[in-house]
Amino acid sequence: MIIQNWLDQLCLMIPNVQVAIVVDHLDARSHQQAMACWPNKTINTDVLFKQLPLLKAQGSPVVSIAKQSPAESNKTIIEKLVIAYPLSLSNASAGAVLIEVVAKASQQSILLQMLKWGHSWLQLLLQHVDENEQNTGALQAKAPPPEHPSFIYFSIVQAVLACADHQQALMTLVNKIVTCWPFERVALGVVNGQDIEVKAISHSAHFDGRSNLIVNMSQAMAEVKDTPGGIYFSASECDELASYVGHQRLLVDSDISALISLPLQDNDQTVAVLLCEFKDKTHDNQQLASQYLAKLNILAGLLGPLIALHQRGNQSVSAHFAGRSRARLTGLQQGKFGRLPLIAGFILLLGLTGFINTDFRVATEATIEGRIQRAVVAPFDGYIDMAFARAGELIQQGEAIAQLDDQPLQLEKQGWLSKKEEYQNQYRQELVSLNHAQAQIIKAQIAQAEIQIAQVDSRLQRAKLVSPLSGVIIEGDLSRSLGAPVERGQVLFEVAPLDEYRVVLKVHEQDIAYLQKGQTGSLMLKAYPKQSIPLIVEQVAIVYEQEGDYTWYRTEASIDQDNLPSDMLLRPGMEGLGKIEVGEKSLAWLGFHRLVDWFRLWFWSWTP
Repeated sequence: MIIQNWLDQLCLMIPNVQVAIVVDHLDARSHQQAMACWPNKTINTDVLFKQLPLLKAQGSPVVSIAKQSPAESNKTIIEKLVIAYPLSLSNASAGAVLIEVVAKASQQSILLQMLKWGHSWLQLLLQHVDENEQNTGALQAKAPPPEHPSFIYFSIVQAVLACADHQQALMTLVNKIVTCWPFERVALGVVNGQDIEVKAISHSAHFDGRSNLIVNMSQAMAEVKDTPGGIYFSASECDELASYVGHQRLLVDSDISALISLPLQDNDQTVAVLLCEFKDKTHDNQQLASQYLAKLNILAGLLGPLIALHQRGNQSVSAHFAGRSRARLTGLQQGKFGRLPLIAGFILLLGLTGFINTDFRVATEATIEGRIQRAVVAPFDGYIDMAFARAGELIQQGEAIAQLDDQPLQLEKQGWLSKKEEYQNQYRQELVSLNHAQAQIIKAQIAQAEIQIAQVDSRLQRAKLVSPLSGVIIEGDLSRSLGAPVERGQVLFEVAPLDEYRVVLKVHEQDIAYLQKGQTGSLMLKAYPKQSIPLIVEQVAIVYEQEGDYTWYRTEASIDQDNLPSDMLLRPGMEGLGKIEVGEKSLAWLGFHRLVDWFRLWFWSWTP
């Protein structure tokens, strides 16, 4: 029986169906009047038949919710849906399919869509039954063979529905079409904005999207995207396809005899394009091609909504929300008053923003620096001998950070000491000889040697580099530069205190006019995104910095160390975002003041 076979397959396609029946008129009251039942004829159908009066009065699908009481061992309440869906069985008969399914109320739209597809399949089955056999007795007496076109359509759709993954469903679809009909190759492209992206090719799990074949396929699909019903292209008419360049290239480069391009639509919107190629020359026949095109058009009516449903199921939350919003806006625009309600609502909302005030704060990039930064430099030309600390380490005032090699200084000191002793011996000899003039000269040389020795001692003391204050080393690491030469005055370390900081704000030139000394604000660091630090502006626009086409002004602000949370450990170099409170402005001013300022400058530049 066609109806019974159709109901069996429908219940296998829809998950968790408990009971289902088909009636050929809406006045049926018992299961004896049902044309088909599932899973058997002994089922209790009282709940289903209660939906028929409402279906008859409403004329559209009816969905009611039924909850099954939990068993003593299981306290979970099972939620069920009872759905009555109208069917067109013949020109003079209006029936219905009634199902009871375990599902949530939020799933009723999917179930109704699946019943809609099932109704389409049933109509396809009935179209292939002779008119004199389209009565109840004949429908129950004769069933089409497995190679019947209706079963081919159903097998393709059922194979796609069995795939949970979207890409897997597309690959299954093209492979199934090649198996059922004598196509050499089938490709499917999905609409992505204004372009079409080839997603699946029969018997090809992987392909290069940049190859000439895929590019030609994508172009050919785009050419028929807005052509409902599809088009047949023959290789014998290739020279006449000037307006279908993509199809022309496919016919020439791929050495095929003919091809069919068919858009798949959902709610009059093309969601995908199917491309079917013939290799055999016998298919270069207009009559034969028209038959396949007619079959594919029937299949397209089923596949369009199915692919759209798969796409929606694989969308992200944001993409789904955007799609629903566009649909809502389209519905409003197609209403009785067109776009007038949208325009009026937008103008009203824009007018309200001019009367609603909120805080205006200038947002800037912020960096923490030590209020005092002391440099430790090389006192003379020399070499690194030892390193005791490096950047990031805490250090006390007077503590050694590094040691320069002092061996040359020690040798120099020994040389001057030897000269001093020599000068002293000469001085005593001249005194004994009563040569007072020469003695005074030697005495001056002794004094010069002593000065040289004092200078060497001073340099020896400075060979040990010590911290000028207590704090943290913010720059400098000589542990990997032992033995490296340094020059006099070269900065080796920078030290900053731990209890005195300032905040450096990079203020854009468009916002610098709003800032003044004494304004307050807040700072949020990347290291502490959950805590806000109060700021007070101390100096505005000290220096400027050019970055590309923008100019930034350095502005300094202070923070109150005493009011910081105990668990917050500030360090120089920390970055974050600072916001300086300027005052209250309207929402309209906040949204459009930059555009208005730009327009004023542009207009002024063109005025004489």
